[in-house]
Amino acid sequence: MNPVVIFAYNRLGCLTQTWRSLIDCSGFEGRDIFIFQDGLKEGGESEKWNDVNSFLKEISQLQQVQLITRNDNLGLAVSVHSGISEVLTSFETVIVLEDDLILAKDFLEFMDSALALYKDRKDIYSVSGFSHFVNTEISEDVFLFPRPNSWGWATWREKWTGFKLDAIPRSVLDDYTLLKLFQRGGVDLPWMLRNQFRGKINSWAIQWSFYQFLSKGFSVYPRCSKVENIGFGENATHTKKLSNSSGKLCDTLLIPMSEVACDKEIIEKYRVFFRLGMITRFNSSIWIFYLRLKSAIIISPL
Repeated sequence: MNPVVIFAYNRLGCLTQTWRSLIDCSGFEGRDIFIFQDGLKEGGESEKWNDVNSFLKEISQLQQVQLITRNDNLGLAVSVHSGISEVLTSFETVIVLEDDLILAKDFLEFMDSALALYKDRKDIYSVSGFSHFVNTEISEDVFLFPRPNSWGWATWREKWTGFKLDAIPRSVLDDYTLLKLFQRGGVDLPWMLRNQFRGKINSWAIQWSFYQFLSKGFSVYPRCSKVENIGFGENATHTKKLSNSSGKLCDTLLIPMSEVACDKEIIEKYRVFFRLGMITRFNSSIWIFYLRLKSAIIISPL
């Protein structure tokens, strides 16, 4: 069975809900579970961290659970990247969770099926358990989208191995053509990449998205979500406000299709879920327009 890795820090309430939903999943018994707890930040809330650590030590008494407690605070990006890489030294695949997700009972079954079906597809880099769609929006059980998801997902060692943190050259921020193509996975992607370079965010996910984009890769998504995100609030790493797109679990049994193909209409339908706020959208448009103008001036003949 494909192993599961969970990343935790100091959110006991969310973590306990994630854990309960995981153990309720069909296919949980006997599956290898790796839990990484990042080290306490300097000046961090030690009581909350200790509460999580005590809970993790308790559940790590299960033979199938291995707890890895970091001595230092690595931050989410390094913690996730290093943890996944560590697990993939021993396994060909990994299912990845953070400590703020509720899973449908067939989440593991769906992920296992998709990992098996698409392991030889060179263009598929990850499998998402989350979807913004609901049952009625498309007829296919699964679809391809040129952007990975970080809310309950999976990948293969072969696809992850080449991905390195902080390997993207800053020069990509001047490449209008490249960034316009990157927007195929959502208009927010170039802006997040810009914020990564400016130090406003420290995200493994935007870097993984860009790596998959450069590799011309897709992610497999279910028609309706097998994951709900409950992690919005002040303790969240990046997202503080409640989202209307945090996911609504569906009980429909989905069977991935081995011959799933890229559908441009579905991609355009799904892109609309990745909108920016009005002010950010304006700033992003000005920036992209500036890059377009700059590019035109550079390539225009004298």
